[in-house]
Amino acid sequence: MGRYQQSMIMGLLFLGLIIISAPVFAVEKILHFESDINLHHDGTLTVIETIDVWAEGKAIKRGIYRDFPTRYRNDLAIERRTGFKVVSVLLDGEPTSMMLQDMVNGQRVYIGDKNSYLSHGRHRFQLTYRTNHQLQFFDDYDEFYWNVTGNGWSFPINKVTASVHLPRGGSHAIKDIRGWTGYQGQQGDDFKILSTDNDTVVFASTQTLAEHQGLTIGLSFKKGLIQQPGLQIGRFIAHNILWLSTLLAVLGLLVFMALAWLRHGRDPKKGVIVARFKPPKGLSPAAINYLDNQKITNTTLTAAILSLAVKGALMIKQKSQHYRLFKQQPQQKLSKGEKQLYKNLFADKKDELIINKKPNAKLAKGKKQLAHKLTAEYKDACFKNNRRYIIWGWVLSLLCCILFYALFYGFEQGTAAFFGGLFVYVFAFLVAVITLMAWPVVVGVLLLLVLVGSFSELMQWFVDVQVGLYFTLVIIALNILFTWLIQSPTLYGRQILDQVAGLKLYISMAEEQRLNLMNPPEKNLAHYEALLPYAVALGLQNRWAEKFSAVFSAEKTEPKTTGDLPLSWYQGDVLNDRSLTEQLSALSGQLDSTVQKAADVPASKQSISSSSDGYGSYSSSYSSSYSSSSSFSSGGGFSGGGGGGGGGGGW
Repeated sequence: MGRYQQSMIMGLLFLGLIIISAPVFAVEKILHFESDINLHHDGTLTVIETIDVWAEGKAIKRGIYRDFPTRYRNDLAIERRTGFKVVSVLLDGEPTSMMLQDMVNGQRVYIGDKNSYLSHGRHRFQLTYRTNHQLQFFDDYDEFYWNVTGNGWSFPINKVTASVHLPRGGSHAIKDIRGWTGYQGQQGDDFKILSTDNDTVVFASTQTLAEHQGLTIGLSFKKGLIQQPGLQIGRFIAHNILWLSTLLAVLGLLVFMALAWLRHGRDPKKGVIVARFKPPKGLSPAAINYLDNQKITNTTLTAAILSLAVKGALMIKQKSQHYRLFKQQPQQKLSKGEKQLYKNLFADKKDELIINKKPNAKLAKGKKQLAHKLTAEYKDACFKNNRRYIIWGWVLSLLCCILFYALFYGFEQGTAAFFGGLFVYVFAFLVAVITLMAWPVVVGVLLLLVLVGSFSELMQWFVDVQVGLYFTLVIIALNILFTWLIQSPTLYGRQILDQVAGLKLYISMAEEQRLNLMNPPEKNLAHYEALLPYAVALGLQNRWAEKFSAVFSAEKTEPKTTGDLPLSWYQGDVLNDRSLTEQLSALSGQLDSTVQKAADVPASKQSISSSSDGYGSYSSSYSSSYSSSSSFSSGGGFSGGGGGGGGGGGW
């Protein structure tokens, strides 16, 4: 091969290498990050950062920016702040323009002239600043834990060197030297210690750091090398006024709830419960159901209809799950609620009402009117709802949530997170009100919201909303518990509830217990009929029917139909496969199911409206709302920990 051909081949190879290498040189990056840290005896730091970059006019157009955290927070949200003052900025050895911008947890320094673009190629930026409160003091040693580069840079860093200049005698005072590289939280060891002489410790990286990787260093030394500041309570309060306000608000809420319950929500002492053979005087089965559950239930209407039947006010005829109610003249005195229901069932002057599982406007209206009568007659007389204390509890809880979101997210990011939590807060409150504190529904809603909170990162709900959401859920649960506890019976209501408990005891007790009673009533059909609506109201119809199986057998040994039942107010179809006791038990159960479905009329179809200084474990990632610093000597050091940190980019 001739010399000419060899020259051609070498030229082509060289050209190829240039072409291949061009993209590499075109990548914007930090060629060298050099940090010169002067640690003074009074605990202040003077830091000179010299940053050599390769600019291509993409991200780095006018210059670079450097983020520096000044607010650090531990796991308990206790905050400490550090000082930060820019001394000078240089670009390629000459003074240049600078602009400061406040961030959520620190400051951003823009270096460069906004009216001038950089040429492509290598440029050197130098930032000199002072900071304080960056050291931690312990019983046996003090330490300097410092994130040299920060883990927030959007460029790779080819090389890092860091020189820590200690006060005189520093080399002899050093107890431990450590370092970490990698992404936030990693404990890589891609660094080396070049020197520890002349009171200076020099670190250097041993390989390129990728985007968002950094170098963190740690030095511990004997006490006395650095002057330890005294206890600064005023500074702590000033830095944590929001934390203290939130703590006081939560404590105030708890104290308020405790005092409100002690003074207004404690139930009167229960009396001695004695089995009662008769219902409390003046209480209808519907009233018994309302008082026993402390609210209107689906069975309230069923108990009232059965009571009307037993009192002779109507006849019930059954075929399968279809019921026909025939108007009769009452043979016994009706309660106020029963009178209103009787009037509503036969309001159109017809003497017959057909009930099946289809919606029935008359039943729906009757149920509402019955509920209105019972509530008006017994709610305030028997129960204290203490509504004003409940409302104040929710108001104070809302204040706690506002302070909490401002504390954890800041007033900017906290706005979105707060409204996310507020939606949950209001939604749960409305559910509680609409359902009249129906606990299964409320608990179900809270469980659903917990699941939403568990997947909040996946759903990317606002900005790190999970902590705030869980706090909101705890506050909601606290208010639900308070709402339940603060409501209590009146003295009169306690007496009535004791009487209801006595009737409940009698209906549910076993036969041998009944025989031990003084003068127990005779077990006959009249006694069974009289208490059947009350047994239904208390959910004890099956137990009540079982007690009278022998009586029924004596009355009718082999009934052909339920029409043969010895009940003057009921006629029904053939149920040959059931005993008499089973038929009577099934009657109340089927009627209850049918009445509930019939009374459930959609709102659009109803004719009336309803009423009703060591700070624990820290890290210094600038990507979060607040940064933190920590002790490394206990083994908790990592890349991204300590003071300093932040990151930067181009502009």
